Amino acid sequence: MAPVWNEPARARTRDAFRKTGQTTADETFAHVDSALQRRLAGWASAHRDACEATKVRHEQSDELFDRRMDCLGQARKEIAAFVELLGKIDARGLDRAAVAAGEAGDIGTCARTATPGPAVPLPRDPQVRREIDVLQAELARLTGLRILAQYKAGSALVADILPRARATGYEPVLAEALLLRSWFESNADDKAGALRDLYEVVSLASEARDDMGLARATNLIASVAAAGKGGFAAADVAYQLALGATARAGNQPALLWQLLHNRANVLYDKGEMTTALAFYQLQLLVAAPSRTAPTAGRSPWRFRIWAMR
Repeated sequence: MAPVWNEPARARTRDAFRKTGQTTADETFAHVDSALQRRLAGWASAHRDACEATKVRHEQSDELFDRRMDCLGQARKEIAAFVELLGKIDARGLDRAAVAAGEAGDIGTCARTATPGPAVPLPRDPQVRREIDVLQAELARLTGLRILAQYKAGSALVADILPRARATGYEPVLAEALLLRSWFESNADDKAGALRDLYEVVSLASEARDDMGLARATNLIASVAAAGKGGFAAADVAYQLALGATARAGNQPALLWQLLHNRANVLYDKGEMTTALAFYQLQLLVAAPSRTAPTAGRSPWRFRIWAMR
């Protein structure tokens, strides 16, 4: 991990932040630097634990070891892609950088208790495998664009990725591309497109018995379906499905945090303020290691301001 965030990378990032002309550049860099240092230390610790669990303590199968390593490898790609994007940041991206640094390359899903990812074998064709590796790197970049809220660049990249992901026939890559496209669609107010993609992810995850993917998709459905103060019945059903899938996936903090966040927002829109407040309070109690602050948009702090009026 050392080359990902070393002194040259830090210097490039600091310079890019200052070039935005924002007075908060140095303060934001300090937050980003601290968050990335914690993330890299966490990644190294998780990598060591994965090795020792199989090779030293003999409490983990070779199959789970391989899956954890694949998960950590993708997390490393996401962190590296995020650092590259920081070197080209603009003023708008700077506003998101401190929070985004805490979201890049979430390693919580790579823990033993999470049983990361579906056990889907890679295609045997070497050319297809090479294309999958390229796509995973591009998906890592796309994740960076998402957490930095770079809508235009992200939409263009996912439009290029998705048909290539389908052509590989490898469901995990396709599911990740669809999840990311649904995020860009929902932020462009394309509710129908986002739901279409998310329902396809639900189908793929269900066939693969991938509770992590199922939790992510149904959680987003619960949020998107209720957008515009409509579709609350569908959102309620999706929430129940997401709740079960999140529990089966080990109640990973980042998943649980987002589940509570989305549910609280839906209840807020339904006018069920007392119940919404309870969910916002629960959200504040969840120590999600992938987050350093509430996400953009509605938050417990917004509700507290409303409640005091």
